Amino acid sequence: MLDEAIGKDLLSLASLWVDSAFDNLSLLVDREFKLEARDTLEPSTEDLDGLNSKYQIAVRVPVSEEAGAGETCMLVSLADATALADLLRKGEGTSSDELSDEARNSLQEGVDQMTVAAEAGLKNALGDTFSLGSSTIVDLAAGDEKTTDLLGAEVVGVEFGMVCTDVIDSSILLLMPTDTLQQLSEKLSSDGDDAAVSALEAEQSEQPEAAAKTIDGENLGLILDVELSLVARLGQVEMPIREVLALGPGSIIEVGRSVEEPVELLVNEKLIARGEVVVVDEKFGLRITEIVSPTERVRSLT
Repeated sequence: MLDEAIGKDLLSLASLWVDSAFDNLSLLVDREFKLEARDTLEPSTEDLDGLNSKYQIAVRVPVSEEAGAGETCMLVSLADATALADLLRKGEGTSSDELSDEARNSLQEGVDQMTVAAEAGLKNALGDTFSLGSSTIVDLAAGDEKTTDLLGAEVVGVEFGMVCTDVIDSSILLLMPTDTLQQLSEKLSSDGDDAAVSALEAEQSEQPEAAAKTIDGENLGLILDVELSLVARLGQVEMPIREVLALGPGSIIEVGRSVEEPVELLVNEKLIARGEVVVVDEKFGLRITEIVSPTERVRSLT
């Protein structure tokens, strides 16, 4: 049976992982995904081999050596994987009994962006040294590999219920080696939770009026449908009026930002995230690579 303390850390890390990843997926496909943790697992070798009948597609994601060398694996069914691939191609979420090259490429692009979002979410808990490597999709249905081939025999995991209205009502499984979880748990307790709590306590002691404005879950629900203006800022510069009036077609304005620096995402002129410019269906988009802490985000919006 999974140790209670280890199980708690596993649930915290896995929930951060999937929540950040699927929030990003919701934006990509313009559909809401709801995930709910169902159970923590410590499967035996026989249990792992038996998972191939339920989950045929694996997404492997390496974890950086700084945060604890290892690899995680998200398992989904073939039907769900092909439905997600269809959604990413702007379809209606039609599933298939085969992961075609086109579907695989679409799924890989979506998974790459989900991994970036998951990394950003986990950095809030584990610190800047935490990072994720490039994701790889493995078709277990092809018979080349089994689940035990991916991570070894000693693994732990969390099963999540996954719902996307009128498309998916199923589950996914996030697995990681036991030693990787132990290293991440140590980092979570030393660099993550303690640092976050200390920072929050310091902020509240310095600014008691801000603490009085804390929004509880019930009241927060009342404003979730309020529309806010989001601005992607490439850079900014101050110019005297005479130079502004002199602008015309062909004028070039230096915005004081290097091409390597990330683009800023602002809500009500408050910075909430940074990212890089991407092109989606011939339109500019912003792929988020860094999110400021939840405390700072809530404060910036009040």
